[in-house]
Formats: sequence, C-alpha cells, structure tokens
Amino acid sequence: MSSKIIWDFLKKEGFSDFGVAGLMGNLDAESALRPNNLQDTYSRSLGLSDAEYTAKVDNGTYTNFVRDSAGYGLAQWTYWSRKENLLNYAKSKKKSIGDLEMQLEFLVKELKTSYTNSVYNILKNATSVQQASDVVLMNFERPANAASKKKERADMGQVYYNKYAKGVENTTMATNTYKKGQKTKLSENFNSLEFDCHGSGCCSETIINPKLVEYVQKIRDHFGKSITVTSGYRCPVHNKRIGGATGSRHSKGDAADIVVSGVAPREVAKYAESIGIKGIGLYETNADGHFTHVDTRDVKSFWYGQNEAKRTTFGGSTPAPDPSPTPSINNDVLSIGDTGEDVKKL
Repeated sequence: MSSKIIWDFLKKEGFSDFGVAGLMGNLDAESALRPNNLQDTYSRSLGLSDAEYTAKVDNGTYTNFVRDSAGYGLAQWTYWSRKENLLNYAKSKKKSIGDLEMQLEFLVKELKTSYTNSVYNILKNATSVQQASDVVLMNFERPANAASKKKERADMGQVYYNKYAKGVENTTMATNTYKKGQKTKLSENFNSLEFDCHGSGCCSETIINPKLVEYVQKIRDHFGKSITVTSGYRCPVHNKRIGGATGSRHSKGDAADIVVSGVAPREVAKYAESIGIKGIGLYETNADGHFTHVDTRDVKSFWYGQNEAKRTTFGGSTPAPDPSPTPSINNDVLSIGDTGEDVKKL
C-alpha cells in the first residue's frame, strides 16, 4: 500500500506524526498518492494516460515535460523550474520519473532547500495535523483558493494520523473489495454489481465502503422505492477517462450517485441530511442530470449543481419520520446509463 510506504519514509525523515499526516493529506488531495498522476485536463488534451505519459517521458519520446505546465506526480509539480529539477533528479538516480521513492526523496530535498526550511522545520515539530496541513497548503502546494481548502485537507490528514499513528481505521477508509461483474449480496436490496465501475477494460475489482451501502439502504427503506445507482465505484483509470476529480470519493468506494424512483433529488438530499450523511450533492436541473450524490466523509460538505455552490442545509436537519411501508415489486437494478458520471465528476 503506497500510503504506508509514504508514511514510513517520511517518519524516517524525522517528521512528527502530525507533520507526516498533514503532508499526506495534501498529497492525497493533489494526486491521490499516485506518483505517476498526470493532471486530468492535460491527460485529456494530450490523449495520454498516466502510464503512457510517464513512459514517454522516461524514454525521451515526449520532450515537453518541463514546459507543458501539466501537474505531475505526488505533489502535482507544475512550474517549469520545479519540473526540470524533478526530471534531472530522476535522471541522476537512474529512476523513472514516476518512481515513488525517488519522488519522496525529491520532495524532502525541496522542503529542505527551497522553502528556507520553514515548512520542513514545522513538519518536524508540528503539534497538530491542522498546523502541519496548513503550512504545506499555504507555503508549499499553494493551489487556487487555498484558504478554502484548509479544513478538507486537514481532515484527510487526520485520517492518516488515526490510521498510522493511532492504529484506528477511519470509517471512510474501511472498504471491501468484490470481483467486478458478480452479484454479491451487500444488503437486503443491493448487490455489488450495482456499484461496479462503468469503465471498460480498466479494472477487475469493485471497492465499496459498507457504510455507503448502509446509507443507500436506509434511503431505500425510507422511501420504499427502487434506487438506481448511476455511478458507484470508479477505478482511477476510468475516473481519469471521464474527467473525474483527482482523489474522487468514487475512486475510494466511498460515494454513489443515486436516483430514487419517483422521488425528487431534493427530497432525497433532505432525507440524507436528516439521517446524518455529511457528504451530499444535489443535482436537479436538466443540465445537472437529476440525481443525488451521497458519500461517507466525516466532515459536513453540502453542495448544489455542477458549479458546486456550497449549502449549509437542504432542510433535513430535523430527522424526518419514516412513511408507512410501501410494498415494492421491483428490486434495485443497475442503471444502463452512466448519468451521474457523464454529468458530474465528483
């Protein structure tokens, strides 16, 4: 598991547990901890997968690595001088540009030499995940709208802190793996096939968080209507193909886009909020595709539409009473289409 390799490497560097966790939360947001990750927009414009881009840089057939402005690697190195230094470092080590250990060495080298040691020293002595995460976010990664990303990145860092420093698996990280294409029963009304990745020739397994199944089953029980999962698990390859966000909850098996037969997406979002689901996206226009996104994140995040307009509530803060049981003659079925993925890549 790459996350354990990264944790152990950074711990040997002398970073505190909080420092490692804060750094890893940011790297997860940037690249999903994949050292050959090519920025999605450039993958599409260049027509190259992560592996293809990496191989062409390694063998010299792609010569614009330094100047193409594409984010690449664990930290999504983008600026030309940093990419040039990364490339030269890889060559000096006789390693692939996508080699994990090489990138970790380069990352630490950058932190030691390019940031007047301020970030490096704080990571060694950090006393909270938030402190470490913030210094990496604001002084090392520096993405657009950085301040608005503080909580999300620190929360992800906390997941790694809980897992490796405390030995506690976070609920959003606890997933089960199933063979793609098989119907393994998950709950009274759902099976693993309904959450399969919709990509072709990209993966053989489906990852599903049991907590997600519990949420979707509760929604079905409440409305007494069949549910179509328009987008469940997306393997990293398929997620990139469709322009999905790096680090998508779908790629971790933690999210589903659902349609409840005969029920407006807003009512689904409202009920989901009332039962404590913290990750909810509402899509209810023709452009958006009429579905509700739910995921298992531990920190509240509600949004509306393709522009991800933030919401504080969908009106479901007070638990809604369950309706009288409604007999259903239809089992939940796998959607033929891929509406959720085609409309919104979360």
